[in-house]
Amino acid sequence: MVLANVATARELGNRKIPTLYRVHAEPDERKLDILTTTLRALGVGVDLPAEISTRDLQKIAPLIRDPAARPFIETLIVRSMMQAVYQPVNVGHFGLALKQYAHFTSPIRRYPDLVVHRTIKAMVSAQDPAARAYETSQLDVMGLHLTQCEKRADEADRYVDSYLKCVYLRDRIGQTFDAIITSVVDFGCFVQIIEAAADGLLHLDNLRDDEYVKDDALQAWVGLRSKRRLQLGAHVRVIVTSVNPVEGLIDLDLVAEPGNFPTGTEPAKRRAPEKHRR
Repeated sequence: MVLANVATARELGNRKIPTLYRVHAEPDERKLDILTTTLRALGVGVDLPAEISTRDLQKIAPLIRDPAARPFIETLIVRSMMQAVYQPVNVGHFGLALKQYAHFTSPIRRYPDLVVHRTIKAMVSAQDPAARAYETSQLDVMGLHLTQCEKRADEADRYVDSYLKCVYLRDRIGQTFDAIITSVVDFGCFVQIIEAAADGLLHLDNLRDDEYVKDDALQAWVGLRSKRRLQLGAHVRVIVTSVNPVEGLIDLDLVAEPGNFPTGTEPAKRRAPEKHRR
């Protein structure tokens, strides 16, 4: 499939026939800086070169020692890259490490495939009733529209995925799960429940086993008494307290480590600044 797509793009490019390419630009510097900083906070040391290649990003996965963190880190790597788009100007496909690529064939039929088919038919025989030669200006408009449609479909897919995960957890309110911290923010932590690969919020109000202060350098909330670190990549036990499938929201409580509460006491519930409360 990939070879067919490459051959098609190469032939049309060599003949200078306008068509829609599937292009994937190189990651921008800001996203790579965020990725590097996050990986280092997770204990994954990387030193990406100024001129990055696809192979440089591929080398990150073998450095991940924690199997539970692998899906999360792989998602970070994907998010560091640009979105693939359809356009008549070929800039290559960074993700596939290819200089020429077009969607000519695939397990699913897409409209961009049909555009390429019609272009090839026009190249072979202008008499073919299915043939059509496109102007670059037409392809510009078409590429933008098709990219937007693809993005909308991806958003719908993510929404359904989140909705179904929430429905699954809605029937398990009060149950305890293993999770990994995926983001440390001013009002708590976002975590991913490993069993369901579902993202939830561990609000600062629900860190009741200690008085926590945020350490930006460590990307962590640190307990003043216990010195417990709730930092990026840390494993925690959480309790599902509420779920809203429509909005895709999952609220969680932190399971205290044994011995974190002083005998007969429990720290007062700490309130976050009003602007951070949901």
